[in-house]
Amino acid sequence: MPSIAACANVFNECNALPGWLESAAQWADHITVYHTGPQGEYSTDGTIEIAEKFGAEVRFGDIDKGFGRVRTEMVTMCPTEWVWIGDADERIYKTAPRLICRGNELYPQENYPNFVEMRLSVEQVGSYDQITTLKSQMQPQFDAIVTSRRHWQSWGHRSPSQNWQMIADWQARILRNCEHIGYRPDVAMHEQLVDFRSGGTPNWYQPTNDNVEVFFDHYHLVVKRMEPEQRQHDVEIYNRIHEGHVPPTLTEFRKMERSKGV
Repeated sequence: MPSIAACANVFNECNALPGWLESAAQWADHITVYHTGPQGEYSTDGTIEIAEKFGAEVRFGDIDKGFGRVRTEMVTMCPTEWVWIGDADERIYKTAPRLICRGNELYPQENYPNFVEMRLSVEQVGSYDQITTLKSQMQPQFDAIVTSRRHWQSWGHRSPSQNWQMIADWQARILRNCEHIGYRPDVAMHEQLVDFRSGGTPNWYQPTNDNVEVFFDHYHLVVKRMEPEQRQHDVEIYNRIHEGHVPPTLTEFRKMERSKGV
């Protein structure tokens, strides 16, 4: 079966990274952590040490060049046939629960409606080997696998942020490791997958909304609440990348916030 690596670009992710490493270790043939602090700044919360102690390969870069270029680099630095590009607050589980979600779809932004108000319910109806399913999709005619991302308000599979069976968050972040597949370098945020030979969309596998068998789970809302200052800094970085400006370091960001009386 084809080999696959898990690769995450990180900066000050001490709370989310251990869980990402532990889940990836259950199925990945190789694990790479790409440390991409703004302007090459090093994490100050032990993120690098966590990755090194776990035994992951650690590479260094910076996020200033934008996610398109950074995530193409992430694919090429891995030694496997395929690569999953993940964030530290995302997980792919080898043994995954088979879930049914009932209720209205919803993507909360700043306010986090609770589980009862959303009237969403989750029922587990067994489990399955998600990685075996994923690898069965890695056919020679495909250069990428499109998956659905599920958003959660707490760790585990109890409090969804949306009904993923009604509206899917499609993600093209499982790529064949070859020189003609990557992300457009001129798209700094919300990266766009491209076949560099044609400049068009690669040939990828994408299931229908009611036939999804591979998910990765996103705990962004949990981590935001755990790390309010770091999340605020991340937003500043992303905004500046999006606008074409070099983001401030965390030290500079803290000085700016103190000058505003925050």
